[in-house]
Amino acid sequence: MTEIIGWVSSAILLLTVSRQIYKQWQEGTSDGVSVWLFLGQIAASTGFAVYSWLVWNRVFIFTNVLMVLIGIVGFIINLYLKKREESEAKTFNQYSGLDSAVRGRSPGNSRLSAAKLNPAPAPATESDPPGRI
Repeated sequence: MTEIIGWVSSAILLLTVSRQIYKQWQEGTSDGVSVWLFLGQIAASTGFAVYSWLVWNRVFIFTNVLMVLIGIVGFIINLYLKKREESEAKTFNQYSGLDSAVRGRSPGNSRLSAAKLNPAPAPATESDPPGRI
């Protein structure tokens, strides 16, 4: 009976962590998830796996070895998503002109003036609708 509790608890933990990593992959974002979470999980689970081996507890050996593998998968997915997000942001900024505007240059490499960023409204003409001043 004691081992059954351990195996059920192991299954719950593994399914919960795996589901979270799968959700992160499905959503395609690493927002709010630090790489350090996975590095810490890998380090701790490796230590627990070694300890479990030394005391020869099959439930914990199995659980912690799988937790190391899940941590590695989560780490790789997290890095992949972060790099993809950075790449998409760079591409967006380059093609929208934001990248060069942020650096103080127009896409044509000339200096960006305040007038180019905030042009003055054109003066009203006789052909404009009434009320435009």
